[in-house]
Amino acid sequence: MTSKSSAETTRLLTNGTMPLLDHQTMVWGNSDLIKQLLIILTENAIRYTLNEGSVLIRTR
Repeated sequence: MTSKSSAETTRLLTNGTMPLLDHQTMVWGNSDLIKQLLIILTENAIRYTLNEGSVLIRTR
């Protein structure tokens, strides 16, 4: 990743070719992580739950 000068960043923002500012990118990145976490938790809940609704507990 290369850093851009502030003049270059301003030009890109003015032309509309850079839609997100740094702080907006951070917010979107965090929301993407939260979405991924919710998907993983949902998949695990489905995987470890039986059809009757009881939780499947694995013992070793």
